[in-house]
Amino acid sequence: MFRTFVWGMIWAIAIWTVPARGAEPAGDESIQMIVELLGQPDPELRGLALQQVREAMPGEAATRRFAETLPTLAVEAQAALIDALAARRDPVALPAIEKLSNSPDDRVQAAVLRAIGSLSGEEAVPRLVQAVADASPAKSAAAKSTLARIPGVAVNQALAKQLGGAAPAVRIALLDVLVERNAAGAAREILPLAGDRDGATRSAALAALSKLAGPEEVPGLVALLLKTEEPAERDALEKAVMFACVRGKQNEQAAPLLKVFRDLPADGRAKVLPALGRVGGPDALRAAEEAMKSDHEDLREAGFRAICNWPDASVAAKLMDLAQSGPSARHQLSALRALIRVAVLADGRSDAERLALLKKAVALASRDEERNLAIDRAKAIRSLESLRFVTPYLDQPAHAQQACATICELAHHKELREPNKAEFDAALDRVIALSKDPKLVDRASRYKAGRTIEK
Repeated sequence: MFRTFVWGMIWAIAIWTVPARGAEPAGDESIQMIVELLGQPDPELRGLALQQVREAMPGEAATRRFAETLPTLAVEAQAALIDALAARRDPVALPAIEKLSNSPDDRVQAAVLRAIGSLSGEEAVPRLVQAVADASPAKSAAAKSTLARIPGVAVNQALAKQLGGAAPAVRIALLDVLVERNAAGAAREILPLAGDRDGATRSAALAALSKLAGPEEVPGLVALLLKTEEPAERDALEKAVMFACVRGKQNEQAAPLLKVFRDLPADGRAKVLPALGRVGGPDALRAAEEAMKSDHEDLREAGFRAICNWPDASVAAKLMDLAQSGPSARHQLSALRALIRVAVLADGRSDAERLALLKKAVALASRDEERNLAIDRAKAIRSLESLRFVTPYLDQPAHAQQACATICELAHHKELREPNKAEFDAALDRVIALSKDPKLVDRASRYKAGRTIEK
């Protein structure tokens, strides 16, 4: 009975206190009732009161009164009220919230950090960065998530300035935050960290640059690429260069890299060509083909790698030739694998064209590894013909398991599976009978029953 009464009162308060245009702030009695409910042990009643704090009861006086309630509450209620006060975006609450900064409860301290970010904006950045390094996982996570949410380009700039003097673990966390904020303007400050002595910092910086760097950072990335010998880092740098170029103007994406490339000696061009191949384009293709005719062995090899790195199937004929008559068996195999990779790419060709190229690549394969690679890649072509291409491999022990996996991937797409249910059901029956993977068997059974699952 009491709860029913309270619910009725809260709904009445909600109606009375919804701020209309030019309305006066809520009266003392309404505020006092919410204050009393904030201290209730019943979580439902307390939750309704918190909703009123967040969404109604306008005015500084109400904010101040709610904030004054904080010291009287249990820690769980304190944390919840701090979050509700932060949602009001009223800085009047900050002094009372700040007094709980040294609370013995991590939940309260985490809520304080969230509120400081919401109510102080850019000014809170140094304090939140310091809290990222806190030994308490709750405080560290709260600081990091708060930094990711504070709006404004100025916050990006303030975070970037903190990178230089931060400890490695904090740097890595801040790099994650800058990526989450899509802070492209911070790429210039991130770039030096890609050459840091600390390996974890280098990796995190390269990952961030892959998401944030643009054409302006290409010269700096190339400078790092020229110095780096470790294969994994070279690969990461090549990808970062590619993504930086791709963010440039349409049809001019290779231009910033070509500008640097053309001024390099042969040894330098050999190091940069594979990255240029990842970017692609007519000018990059001419540079790669010219390199392949060079008397410089490293340059010839780099030109070949550039062709194999190509981002689309425009080099398919070249790869086909290399797969058949490349300078060595190793080159032929690499070209074939590259051909299988680009054959299925969605680059404006029809499904039929993509599958036809994949079939030509398979015809050149002499090893099970490349045939299985092609069977796997076929899942990217969502067509009934892809299913028909893969299904016969179920009869070949060397390829049956990969065929099962690809059939399940194709069947995952209801818009393809349902209109062709009879053929898919027959193939899925074979998967259920042949697959050695219990998860695939379960998926095949679910697809047969018309249920598309989350993988």
